[in-house]
Amino acid sequence: MGTITWEAGQHRLRLAGRFEEGDRGAVEDALAAIGDPGPVFIVDLTAVDSLDPSVVEILAACERAEGCRVSVLRRSGSEVDRMLSERGA
Repeated sequence: MGTITWEAGQHRLRLAGRFEEGDRGAVEDALAAIGDPGPVFIVDLTAVDSLDPSVVEILAACERAEGCRVSVLRRSGSEVDRMLSERGA
């Protein structure tokens, strides 16, 4: 499993490393612990090497949060970028 860091001052959830099928719960727990991130929420995936589709699903759902502008950062052309683009994120 990769690392998950909440940077409250920047409203940023930073993920790094590899996230496999069994890691979905940890990502869900991190999102639940944040609660209401405020009007702006950044999900930074620029240091993620790989994501299981179940984790992609939960992150794509974040982008559709009501009342909050969500930005998902990722490396252009990466496997993570391709997976999120296929999900419409």
